[in-house]
Amino acid sequence: MEIVFVTDPQSPLQPLLTEGVPGCGLAAYSMVLLSGFVVGFGGMLFSSLALLQAGDSDNGPSMLVPGTQVAVWRLQPMWDAKLLTVHEVPLAWHDETMTGRGEQACALSSSHVLRVDDGNGWAIPYAEIQDLRLEGKGTQKETVSIVASDGFTLPCHFRIGEGAEQLFRMIEAERP
Repeated sequence: MEIVFVTDPQSPLQPLLTEGVPGCGLAAYSMVLLSGFVVGFGGMLFSSLALLQAGDSDNGPSMLVPGTQVAVWRLQPMWDAKLLTVHEVPLAWHDETMTGRGEQACALSSSHVLRVDDGNGWAIPYAEIQDLRLEGKGTQKETVSIVASDGFTLPCHFRIGEGAEQLFRMIEAERP
């Protein structure tokens, strides 16, 4: 068997091989690879940014969560302010900051409403609560105000949907 190469311009195969075919095969392949790289790199970049933005919490940095769901390091400001002992777990905890570090947070212990604000800590026993108010309900900024019998007011600030009503009901249930 003999292999014959067709080089005759009159051959019916010759026009099929040369006419209308652009000579940019390598350039087209390079563009396909480059576009795949750009899409992949962009996807990795945006997913990494989303992970960094999400923080350490499944519920976001400001949701009212049970104390058992709080990362231990986030309770450090309450330990420093002597509001909680190292082995104590709050019943509920709410971080008011977007950083999620707990520098401004409210919590409920078994006997007190707790608040830490930039290193300063306050605790009001449930038995000392004279008045309890939910202010700004349904607005962008809701506040649960706990007024002690001596007139001291302890505010817990929430954005809409973060659990202000739930904290209000929990404190109401703990009051004697």
